[in-house]
Amino acid sequence: EGKRCGEILLSDEGSTASCPGITITEKTIEITAPGIYQVSGSLDGGQLMIRCKGNVGLVLNGISVLNPHGPAISVEDASHVQLWLTEGTENHLVSGTPVEITGQPDDSGEEISGAAIYLRDTLSIAGTGTLIAEGYLHNAISSTDHVVILDGNLRLTAVNHGIRGKDSVTVTGGKITILSGNDGIHSVNNDQEDAITGAIRVTGGETAVKWCLN
Repeated sequence: EGKRCGEILLSDEGSTASCPGITITEKTIEITAPGIYQVSGSLDGGQLMIRCKGNVGLVLNGISVLNPHGPAISVEDASHVQLWLTEGTENHLVSGTPVEITGQPDDSGEEISGAAIYLRDTLSIAGTGTLIAEGYLHNAISSTDHVVILDGNLRLTAVNHGIRGKDSVTVTGGKITILSGNDGIHSVNNDQEDAITGAIRVTGGETAVKWCLN
């Protein structure tokens, strides 16, 4: 278990943090030190960014982050990021502005960072709360490494893929509902020397996918 660092309160009037390792610039909240942070409040037109060496845990206590221009949560550098969905809470993360979900070209070979949750590292999601992630610029959840869903109630909407883990996607529990313009769950890694693609493993939970293809 990582070090418990403190609380982050999101607010359009000015976000605050009760701990070091946080840089707040207008509506960008940047985490620069590993540890576990409790996050609450709402932010319209802002972003949570993680840029540090080490593991980061975000305990989501009913947050809302809407970013019309990019990811609501963007992880530029970290070893492993875990999102913990607090019981009884609803957490809403949006990239872009709402559009109709229709079939989109598959651009999985490109690293496009317009997902509601975007990482250059491994992501795991646990807890019994609800996560609503809407990717109107690209995917709902996108990682260049691994995505692991351990638990939680996930409701995902995306113009492209619902969940993309370039190296792998693993689902062991939780309830996942996906509306997407392309794959509900997608994993392909064309960077491997032997052209081995990514892996998708679903061993538990409930997963329902509705995709809208032209």
